[in-house]
Amino acid sequence: MKCWICHRQARHFGHVDLRYRIGHPRRYPIDWVFCSARCQASFHRLYVAGVQALERDGRLPKGGGVIDPSDLELHAMHQCLKPLGEAASEIGLTRGLGDYTKAEALRLIEAVVTAYVEAMVQEHEQSKYPPVRMQLDASLAPRPSG
Repeated sequence: MKCWICHRQARHFGHVDLRYRIGHPRRYPIDWVFCSARCQASFHRLYVAGVQALERDGRLPKGGGVIDPSDLELHAMHQCLKPLGEAASEIGLTRGLGDYTKAEALRLIEAVVTAYVEAMVQEHEQSKYPPVRMQLDASLAPRPSG
């Protein structure tokens, strides 16, 4: 399964909706899984904002289909350039991409994907307004247990 936030492989982080009783099918959404505690926390901030909008307005804000990359995605793409260049220069810039071995091509892909995901997560964490265009009320954010 893929992380709901960054689409990397999920690693044992999930979501339980405590508004529903034990055994209720909506208590354990199976597709809300995450790769890290960081992505899980980002999701919960968005989730709280969505619950607030439903309680306040009775609906979630409508979003249109995205055809062109957003400014956030374009910024993340630009953050990939340096890691891509570094990985390519380690492999050797004199050869064409078709001459790379599978391992070398995967090194380039890993450099780009890692940089892109990191930039997206950082931007979401720093964002005053979550990407679904709802402002999060910090008083309703999940509190750490313990």
